[in-house]
Amino acid sequence: MKIKVLFQKINGRFNGLFFTKAVFKLIDKISGNAVFYRKYNEPGKPVVLPIQFMAGIGNRIKSMAARFAYYKTKEMYLAWPASGWVNKSFKDLFDLSAGGYKIKEINRRIPVIESDIVAQAEKQSGSVLIDAKAGVISIEKSKYEEVSDIVNKEYGDFFNSLKPSKKVLERINSVQLPEDFISVFVRENYDWAKFGRGNRLDEFIKALDDKSVSIYLSCMNLQTSKEFRKLYKGEVFELVGKDYSSDIDAVADLYILSKAKTAIYSYGSTFCEAAYYLSGCRQKVTIIGNRDKWIR
Repeated sequence: MKIKVLFQKINGRFNGLFFTKAVFKLIDKISGNAVFYRKYNEPGKPVVLPIQFMAGIGNRIKSMAARFAYYKTKEMYLAWPASGWVNKSFKDLFDLSAGGYKIKEINRRIPVIESDIVAQAEKQSGSVLIDAKAGVISIEKSKYEEVSDIVNKEYGDFFNSLKPSKKVLERINSVQLPEDFISVFVRENYDWAKFGRGNRLDEFIKALDDKSVSIYLSCMNLQTSKEFRKLYKGEVFELVGKDYSSDIDAVADLYILSKAKTAIYSYGSTFCEAAYYLSGCRQKVTIIGNRDKWIR
């Protein structure tokens, strides 16, 4: 038993940096995680989901929703690397204990067992952008409403059951928002900028019919926040003392964005899609950006 616990600690501690795949596979067998190496999933049985370590929060939870829906199950073996774009575990960020979901989680990379089926519900609707070069599937501009029925049917139970962790909830409660506000998400980090996918901030301002309405702003660095506040003369809210590198704060943003009746989102962002799904697909959404800027 002590040896098994030791292997489990080693297994969770390292992210494939010091062990070959073969050694890690042996460790997994000893520590009770051999199921993560299953070669295929089957309908009605617990599903194995190895998350790509460079996937962000939106892609990760959309992948989970798609797997649960596709395989008609509520049990999952989740390999959620606490590295890459997301450095916290799933349980650090979310609580999926409601709704009868059961998850066994390890926090490192394992081999992918099947092609990704992220956005399965959106594919069925025919209202998606599929960019083979970028490997990205995202809702097309102005078509959020077109996917709402099928997304609610396929993903509704998952997103209704997906709650913030206690740490995330504390951050959400740090903001006192007015009853009526508009959510704005600006995606402008370096990985998008090098492909020319960023949009000028004034495009987000122009999309506002009422230039005095309160805004909840989610962006990825302090510089963008300061520039937005210079351009917009109305009230702008953010998390109190926001840490732009924090996954906890990012997920708090996700839930707060979902609370607004109206949202202005960046084109091609799965983070925005996740916020829309968390709203029950009830938001009126305006998308800033277009296909021309997205495609490399």
